Amino acid sequence: FDLSEFDINQIKKYIEPDETNTGYLYEIIANKRNCLDVDKFDYIMRDTKNIGLSYTIDCSRLIMQARVIDNEICYPEKLNFTIYDLFGVRYRLHREIYTHPCVQQIEFMYADALKKADSFLKITDSINDMEKFIRLNDSIFNIIELSSEPKLQESKELIKQIRQRKLYKFIGYFYRETNIQYDASNIVHFSDQLVESDLIVSNISLGYTGGDFNPVDHVSFYKLNKPYIKFKLKKEMISELLPNKFNEKITRVFCTNIEKINEVRIAFDKFVRHHNLYEIV
Repeated sequence: FDLSEFDINQIKKYIEPDETNTGYLYEIIANKRNCLDVDKFDYIMRDTKNIGLSYTIDCSRLIMQARVIDNEICYPEKLNFTIYDLFGVRYRLHREIYTHPCVQQIEFMYADALKKADSFLKITDSINDMEKFIRLNDSIFNIIELSSEPKLQESKELIKQIRQRKLYKFIGYFYRETNIQYDASNIVHFSDQLVESDLIVSNISLGYTGGDFNPVDHVSFYKLNKPYIKFKLKKEMISELLPNKFNEKITRVFCTNIEKINEVRIAFDKFVRHHNLYEIV
């Protein structure tokens, strides 16, 4: 493309605006004000359709009826529930699909397979070399599977287990009230038969956005009969049945060593009881 350096830098700013990039042009792709942007419209509609989910969102009215008022993208007041639904669907996708325990089990196993193969395949050497990095794709797993190299045997076995659905075991989870991050050492502390490599502790945060706030509080609306005046809508002005929290913090525990699964369960149970946490299995 015949793009100048100015054009390229401007496109970068539209995609990833910083605090100095203000105005409606910087709210289209990545909206830092309220997270309501076309990137979200795209992946929510795409993924709900292709996964075959019963729930989705129609963003066409939001797009067609959006207006720029005082250099800010605003929406009709009547679409407030549509916007809440959009963020609700986003939460469900992250909770039920993107970070589903089974998805995490497979991700952890693939990550471990790559870590174990790194000393031979020199994967990390490609991180700072773009020409090498762009050649890294799913074919790396085929290379591992078809190789007879002894140094790749552990990785090969992990990929075989994934193919056979012999996954790391999901032990359970609990909700965190704070931003405390737990790790395997916190669980291993309650057992003299476990080492940290026997389990994985995953701390995730799920919600309407990546933060702890209600994104709709930061969306500006307008009335159809006064389309040049923008205003905010607090959730109390919309419905008393809307949620009071818009983010949850979850810690999940997985066992990587099937021979020690009972020990991990016992240690996990001791941990949650010691910290007065509510264990969910």
